[in-house]
Amino acid sequence: MPNLRTLIIVLAVNSASVHAGELATSKVGTAEEVMSLIDSAGAREVIRKNYDRRLWLTAIIPGIESAKPGWLEVAVKLRSASDAAAAEDLGSALFRAIAVDPLRVIPVIDRIYESQPLATCNMTFEAEAPKEGVSKYIAKIRRGLQSAKSPEERRIAAECAKGLDATVKYAKIHGIK
Repeated sequence: MPNLRTLIIVLAVNSASVHAGELATSKVGTAEEVMSLIDSAGAREVIRKNYDRRLWLTAIIPGIESAKPGWLEVAVKLRSASDAAAAEDLGSALFRAIAVDPLRVIPVIDRIYESQPLATCNMTFEAEAPKEGVSKYIAKIRRGLQSAKSPEERRIAAECAKGLDATVKYAKIHGIK
């Protein structure tokens, strides 16, 4: 007969496994629900059960692209446990989110990749070019940078602007539209 401690551990593991699959078939998928799922089952398990499935494609990736704070925290947690295609998807979603709210997203990217705004904004579009084109993408980011108010935001905006200048040159040289 298993002792109580063993039984509790088995129940906890089974509960986390069941919980990880819940959102894979659920019609909901808020950032808060995904964070709860990550906290209970672990980021690696959430990726394993949901990568390239409905939750990933209709909630997680679009959520991160929205640049909303809760979804950016989801990105941080998932990115820490991702590799290969999942990591590429998360990175692409974060870079698309820069055009939505650069002053919120750039620090998150810098934290994940241990980078600086100059390097973050110096893009080569290795994975994919923006759907709206490089010029419109860069223009959206520059508009977002104009809202910098605090000294830290102004520093981020100034460094990013230099990176964007390099991006424009790179895109022109390499024929990336």
